[in-house]
Amino acid sequence: MAEEDVGEEEDNEVRDPIVDLVSDTGEEDDELSSDAHVNILVESVDAIQEAERRSDMETEEGNLGLLECDKLEAVPEKVEIKFSCVLGDIFHAMDRAKVSTKHEFQKAHYYALMGAFLEWDPNGLAKVRETLLTSTKEWSKEEFDSTLFYKPSLFRKRVQRVALPTNYLYYRVRAVFVTFGEKKDSKTGKPLFNDDAWKKANNLLGEIKRGFCLDPPGFNFYTYEMTDAGEIKKDSHGIPLLRCCWGTNLVECVHRQYNTTFRHKAGIEMGDAQISERRHRHNLDMAQRVYQDFPKVGHYDTWKIDVLQKLVEQNTGKLLYPGWTCVIDYLETDESFVTVP
Repeated sequence: MAEEDVGEEEDNEVRDPIVDLVSDTGEEDDELSSDAHVNILVESVDAIQEAERRSDMETEEGNLGLLECDKLEAVPEKVEIKFSCVLGDIFHAMDRAKVSTKHEFQKAHYYALMGAFLEWDPNGLAKVRETLLTSTKEWSKEEFDSTLFYKPSLFRKRVQRVALPTNYLYYRVRAVFVTFGEKKDSKTGKPLFNDDAWKKANNLLGEIKRGFCLDPPGFNFYTYEMTDAGEIKKDSHGIPLLRCCWGTNLVECVHRQYNTTFRHKAGIEMGDAQISERRHRHNLDMAQRVYQDFPKVGHYDTWKIDVLQKLVEQNTGKLLYPGWTCVIDYLETDESFVTVP
């Protein structure tokens, strides 16, 4: 952590790791992704904890009065658990209610909202904690807790997070809105939320009740990052690195890919062929990045690998590529991915 030069008289001073993390404005090391919400004001910590207390007390004791707000819909006595096949991007949802980036509570509000939407997996967090505390002397229990609070970017690729069911998620998110919405900036005197932000926050709560912002049951959005050798990628502490497919990040650049695919005029039949080839190559590239032991064959003629796989299996009884699944093992169907006449 970067420390300020406090002079010779204070060189031996024992510094609080929480204060260090709050005041740290330097660049993170090469294992940390950039985090725009590191420098949370110390004064904002109380507000974050207040939002957590509101949510916990409401869900445990049914104290609806803690979440009352005349800018939001009436607090429902009960929120049913609902799942939807249509999912919204959580990070877009968090950014729905626009607030001023210059407001002193903006970063604290975003951090609290992130904690309300996404819950760390307790088992995964415990494993990372044990690894860091036992593998190096640089980490202590206090520094681990403060880093988790002030620099969650360290853990995003190491610990899974889940979006809780609607009966918890609704009250957690509402508690953040109620706590921070009326917080005023000490310089401008303006509240964090204006009328438009309150309107969008209210709409977001309605979407949460309809099940648009939670993890569907039985589906895991996380896979491991893979090395070029097809092995699980790990950091310097031996912690496996995760890859999350939640949200729209993976498809944001698809329009650019289509532009490079069609560099000339093409008819419907040629367009179908080019899109099919693009889809085929994309699926193979993603399989190499996501699936463990998936072979890198250096080309996209997968039918040739199918033939080799079957020949080796018939002659030796072994699989040439154990991580490969042959397309010819599947039955053909009447489904079509091209233009239907």
